[in-house]
Amino acid sequence: MDAGKPGRFRFNDSFFGNPTIDKSAIVSESAIIIGQISIGPRVTILPDTVIRIDEVKDVYLNDENYGGVRISEGVNFQDHTLVHAHGGLFVDGDDGKKYCVWVGKHCSVAHKATIHGPAYLGKKCFIGFNVIVHHSTIGRNCMLDHGAVVKKATVGDYCHIGINAVVANVRIDNHRLVPDGWVVNNQETADRLPHVPRDIAEADNDLNKSVVDENKQLCALYKRRQHDLEHHKAVNMAKNLTPEEQFDMALRCMKEMAMALNKTIEVR
Repeated sequence: MDAGKPGRFRFNDSFFGNPTIDKSAIVSESAIIIGQISIGPRVTILPDTVIRIDEVKDVYLNDENYGGVRISEGVNFQDHTLVHAHGGLFVDGDDGKKYCVWVGKHCSVAHKATIHGPAYLGKKCFIGFNVIVHHSTIGRNCMLDHGAVVKKATVGDYCHIGINAVVANVRIDNHRLVPDGWVVNNQETADRLPHVPRDIAEADNDLNKSVVDENKQLCALYKRRQHDLEHHKAVNMAKNLTPEEQFDMALRCMKEMAMALNKTIEVR
């Protein structure tokens, strides 16, 4: 795992834009990160995730009102997830900027899910296996269960979209339930949807919280492992150094540890 830098592709230039990755985040070496992408604190991006924004016109790259793709604090992307931004189409981020894709704090994006911009995910959403979100806005604390498809739709806060359900070209109010397998593609049907039962709402919230917490712990474990490997490497290097060089290395390590500690305090 790499922390603080992209995976296999490192296009840090004016052509695609510059990815920025918080030092407390973990990005798998097999992940592909391309373009103007901002990855926040304690984000976990696991193997074979692709986050790609390479179809945006260069006129937006130097615009302070444009943010590309934003992955907010505490988000986890599980294996084989995909985020792709579509050039020239934007959503409003929580910070007032325009984004091709905005993923709010403490969201979980499960295996093989696809988020295709323009798309907005509110905080604390759970996006299940093989879910597709395309050209849509998803409110906070929503559950999109496995295999659901949301296309050109606006989904309110605290909604539950069931297994293999399809939501297209409609607006859904807050606290609404789309049962498993339903197709909601006209506003009349959307307006008649039932409210999410309390037990389902509580289960959705508990599930996402547990997944987010587990991935934060996983992120910390990867960071610890990375630190151990770097320490081993430094010890082996030190064996071939003069006492003066060993002192300089120890001083540099102390400074780096102090900076890391300050960063951890800021994140908490």
